[in-house]
Amino acid sequence: MGCVRWVASSVSSPFLCLGLIAIAFACRAVSPVADAKLGPGVREALARDGAADVMIAIASDPASTSNTVVDRAEVARLQDAVLSALDSADFHVRQRYAAVPALAGTLRSPRALDRLLAHPLVRRVDLDASGGGTASP
Repeated sequence: MGCVRWVASSVSSPFLCLGLIAIAFACRAVSPVADAKLGPGVREALARDGAADVMIAIASDPASTSNTVVDRAEVARLQDAVLSALDSADFHVRQRYAAVPALAGTLRSPRALDRLLAHPLVRRVDLDASGGGTASP
């Protein structure tokens, strides 16, 4: 009980109050990484240009952090599962890989990006700056 009285009497000190307010603002200013699935520059490119060419890495298992070799039917099933969450007006597929759980395409809305980031099978969304997603499989 003595501890509570000490805190209550100390808070009335203007210097302590200012210190607590400064600490509260400092803690608020430090924010965690927005989304570990989102590569640098994707959201900015989408906001600036209205579209962003991206590569989407797909996990073979939502709990998995690394993909193992999967068969072509499984790759197609995983790609279909991710694409089913997107509207064709918001995302245009440029490349579906046959043996790699990934997609290349063009994001056309922040809504599509948010849906990708929320999807349990999507491991990562990165800019496709080099255009590698337009090459033949």
